[in-house]
Amino acid sequence: ISSKSILNLQMLSAAIVEHAALGFAFAVLSLFVLAFAVIAVVLLTISHSYAEGDPLMEDYNTLFSDANVETGEPIETVVGYTPKHADIV
Repeated sequence: ISSKSILNLQMLSAAIVEHAALGFAFAVLSLFVLAFAVIAVVLLTISHSYAEGDPLMEDYNTLFSDANVETGEPIETVVGYTPKHADIV
């Protein structure tokens, strides 16, 4: 094998590596653009999906009155094992 053919092989392999690197970089960039587009579509869909009577956008807090529960004793939190047949007191 002559030195000229070896030089051509090295240049050819360098061109293949460069082409593969550019292809990989383009693929990664395309994935980022696709992810951004999907996120943008989801956010726009959520923000512009309000319709009159939409149950997800209702303010259910207005349906209930504020309850003023006054207890004479403090509520204690019990941490530990509760027996299976415990009485509610």
